[in-house]
Amino acid sequence: MKKFVPCNKCNNGYIYSDDGLSVIKCDCLKEYQHNSLVELRKTKAGIEDFNLILDDYKGKDSEQNIKKLKRFCSDFSNFKSSCLYLYGPNGTQKSSVSKEILNTLINLYPDFKGKFILMNSLMDIICDIFNKDENKKDIQYLEDCDLLVIDDCFSAKKVTLYKNSKDYQMSFLDAFLRKRIEQNKKSTIFTANVSIEEIEKNGFSYDIQNLLSREILYKKGQLIFSEPYINSEYDINVKSMWD
Repeated sequence: MKKFVPCNKCNNGYIYSDDGLSVIKCDCLKEYQHNSLVELRKTKAGIEDFNLILDDYKGKDSEQNIKKLKRFCSDFSNFKSSCLYLYGPNGTQKSSVSKEILNTLINLYPDFKGKFILMNSLMDIICDIFNKDENKKDIQYLEDCDLLVIDDCFSAKKVTLYKNSKDYQMSFLDAFLRKRIEQNKKSTIFTANVSIEEIEKNGFSYDIQNLLSREILYKKGQLIFSEPYINSEYDINVKSMWD
């Protein structure tokens, strides 16, 4: 976290009256304290040191997607129980865009709570029955936060599925998603290399595919990212900067 540097209008962040009987915070201190809280909330969300502006996203097919996602952020009070599925190949910056959505919402809403997590890490937490008491607070936060971004979903190459306990893993994942989406009515964003229609084919349960079809696909919440992100100024693929 950056060290506070007062401006030339105050005394270490405070402005005193001429008679010395009153004191107010300087704008520089207010801004520093606000930015510090934002940084703490970004760290809690797992997106510290991240900055990508949605307006600067330059995928060839991105215009309509970005318009929808900007509206999702600016009108989040009406989308707080909605779910999205960002689907496309590597290099289309699904993870980066989802992090920037979290970043935008943290800056817009003082009480906003969010989290970015890999699906493989999520599975480890919710399926670890030996550490359920230790993980209880983490699981509750993941169930209740305003927006949960689950990255790298439903890929056998990115999510470890055990042959002898896959049904056990699926039951925990299904229960977690249903509690968050159906019971708690909380917004969730999934990023994946496979479409919702291909979830079962990739080794996950039909029940989960059916849940996301009903809650996302049929509500037109699956956004397809098919073109690589290109930085128009330099005309290079900047995948390595973010992934």
